[in-house]
Amino acid sequence: MDAAWPHPGPRRAGAGVWHSGGVNSQRPTPIEVVFRDAQPVDLDELDWSGGMAHQAVLADTLRASWDGGAVLVVGELPNQRIIAHGALDLRGDDPKIWLLAVHEAWRSLGVGSALLAELEHRAQVAGCERVWLSVEEDNPRARALYAARGYELAGGIVEVWPLDDGTHYAAACHAMSKAVPSA
Repeated sequence: MDAAWPHPGPRRAGAGVWHSGGVNSQRPTPIEVVFRDAQPVDLDELDWSGGMAHQAVLADTLRASWDGGAVLVVGELPNQRIIAHGALDLRGDDPKIWLLAVHEAWRSLGVGSALLAELEHRAQVAGCERVWLSVEEDNPRARALYAARGYELAGGIVEVWPLDDGTHYAAACHAMSKAVPSA
């Protein structure tokens, strides 16, 4: 473990807590993850999730969260190491779950399912009737996870993300949506 852990920054408890298996998990796991609102100090800890262009998108999303236009959450272990993040974009008419990432060392343990459940809960609290997300066509594992959580195919789209070299990455994606139960 690198010397930056545990992280010495301000911490605020989140609404979602995932213990031993997570929300709707298929199998128990020996880890505990607490989801909370991201803070500016967290951005430096998220370099595992993408390059500088990705970090800029995270920073923009964090700023949007300050005025209620978005929600950016991080998943944190008891030692305060951040292993997941995701966002809910509330700007516009179609709330979108995006920026989903789980640290490579913590994948396939239910963390992604718990992160998705947390963002769905945040959508419910925000009064959203429906949320959508996109998944690259060549990512069947993620598509299966979303389908298992009740997301249905809603069409195809092309997503474009900025890269560090100033170019953009474009991918054919499935748009998937889900009704959000009222609070």
